[in-house]
Amino acid sequence: MATVHHLSAEELCYKCEPDQFNFETTAELEDLEEVIGQERAVDAIRFAIGIQQPGYNLFALGPNGTGKHTSVQHSLALKAAGEAVPSDWCYIYNFSQPHMPIALKLPPGQGLILSQDMNQLIEELFAGLAGAFESEEYHTQKRAVEAEFQERQENALEELRKDAEASSIALIRTPSGLAFAPLKDKEVIKPEEFMELPEQERQAIESQIENLQTRLQKIVRQLPQWMREGRTRVKALNEEVAAFAATPFFDELREKYVDLPEVLSYLDTVQKDIIENNHAFLAMGDENPSADGAMEVMPAARSNKSFANRYQVNVIVNHGDSEGAPIIYEQNPTYPNLVGRIEHIAQMGA
Repeated sequence: MATVHHLSAEELCYKCEPDQFNFETTAELEDLEEVIGQERAVDAIRFAIGIQQPGYNLFALGPNGTGKHTSVQHSLALKAAGEAVPSDWCYIYNFSQPHMPIALKLPPGQGLILSQDMNQLIEELFAGLAGAFESEEYHTQKRAVEAEFQERQENALEELRKDAEASSIALIRTPSGLAFAPLKDKEVIKPEEFMELPEQERQAIESQIENLQTRLQKIVRQLPQWMREGRTRVKALNEEVAAFAATPFFDELREKYVDLPEVLSYLDTVQKDIIENNHAFLAMGDENPSADGAMEVMPAARSNKSFANRYQVNVIVNHGDSEGAPIIYEQNPTYPNLVGRIEHIAQMGA
C-alpha cells in the first residue's frame, strides 16, 4: 500500500526571488523567437515549411489558446525573410488580340516604375506629336501632296477639254456634273439650233461627243484611285512625321530598360501602334473631322483618353517595398477570395 505524504502550504508555494533577474520589468526583454513547450509542434511546422513542392499543405490542430496561429506565422516569417523577393507582374495591351492582355514579368519594384514611365511617355508624346503636326514644314509637305493630286485631275480634264475644242465641242460644268456641248463660232449651240443641223452633221457631232464622254467616264473612274493614292501619300507622310517626333522619346526610355528584352519588345510595339494611328492618338474626344477629312490635332489635355488607355501598364503585383517572400493571410479562403474576380466596364449596354 502506497504511503501518503501530506504537503504543507510552504511546499505548495513556489517563491520567485526577484534578485536573480538583471532587469526591472519584462518590457526590457527582447521577444522570444521560440514557442515554449511546443518543441515537437515547432519541429513539425519547420519540416512542413521546408517542403518546396506543390501539393503539400500544413494543417495545425489543437485547443484554443495553444498558439497554433502564432507558431505557424512566426515560422513562416523566419523562413520568408531569407527568401528572394518575387517578381512584379503587369498586364499590358495586346495589340494583335485586344481581348487577351499580355502578362509581363518584371524585377521587384519595376512594375510600378514602368507604369509611371509609360504615363509620362504618353503625356510627352501628346505634346511632341501635336507640335510636329502643327509645324509649317508638315503643312507644306501635305499641301504639296494634295496639289499633286489636284494637278493630275486638272491636267487630265484640261487635255480632254482641248481635244474637245479641237472638234468644236465644249466641256462645260452643269449642276449635275461635267457635260459636252457642240460649238459654233466658239459659242455653245442651243438645242433647237442643233436639231436644225443636217442629220449627217448631227450624227458626226454625237459620235464625237460619245467618244469624249467615254474618255470623261474613264477619268471619273480614275478619280477614286487617285484619291486613294493621295490618301496613301498623306498617310505615309503622317507616319513619317510621327516616327520622327516619337523616336527620341522611345529611344530615351529604351536606355532605361536595356536589360529587359520583354520591355523593349513592348516599347517597339507601342511605338509602331502610335505611328500607325497617329491621328487617332491625337484625336479629340468627340472625334470631329476637319474639312479635309483628317482628324484635327489637339493638345494633350483634351486627348482621347479611352484610346490612350491601351498604352497604360496595369500593375497587378507590386513588390517594390517587399523584403523577402510575401506571406499571404486569408482568413476566409473561399473560391472568390482565392481565385479573384474579373473586373469589367459597361459600355453601350455590353
